[in-house]
Amino acid sequence: GAGGCCGDQDSAAAAAVAAAVDVVIGNVAWLEECGVQLSAAVRQKKAQLEGGGASVVLAAVGGDVAALLAVADAVKPEARAVLAALQQRGMQCWMITGDSRRAALVLAAQLGIPKSHVVAEALPARKLEIVQQLKAGTAGSSSSSSGSSSCCKGGAGLPASSSRSSSGKGGRSSSSSRAS
Repeated sequence: GAGGCCGDQDSAAAAAVAAAVDVVIGNVAWLEECGVQLSAAVRQKKAQLEGGGASVVLAAVGGDVAALLAVADAVKPEARAVLAALQQRGMQCWMITGDSRRAALVLAAQLGIPKSHVVAEALPARKLEIVQQLKAGTAGSSSSSSGSSSCCKGGAGLPASSSRSSSGKGGRSSSSSRAS
């Protein structure tokens, strides 16, 4: 009836029409797996948003991209100084994130984390694996799930006794290990 979410349409009929619409929300890999083709313009806009440090979630309706949602972390004012102090004490700081590589590198640059210490597009199990490798000092032996670089290059030989790790807001894992 009138006053419902779909105006004058019957609620049951509106619900049936809404249920018939194919909606897919997620990252590029998920949309492509679901058969959604991304235009060059969508890819360009996604790259632009990621270049500003945002992670991008896409929404497709009926097989066409309808929206790009940009989500960005706000860097706390003291974060760069804290990481620099840790690095001055011989700690290696890593960023292990599910965010896109482009967005992760922008954030890492703001924080003073070297590119070689950024692992992006990592699922939770991969994050745990990398933190465990960093703690065990065996981190230089495997590659990133995104295939863009060695996962923990330069991390081999870190003593497990001086490693610390934590899971940050937004699903990021960070690990700091004292170099010998």
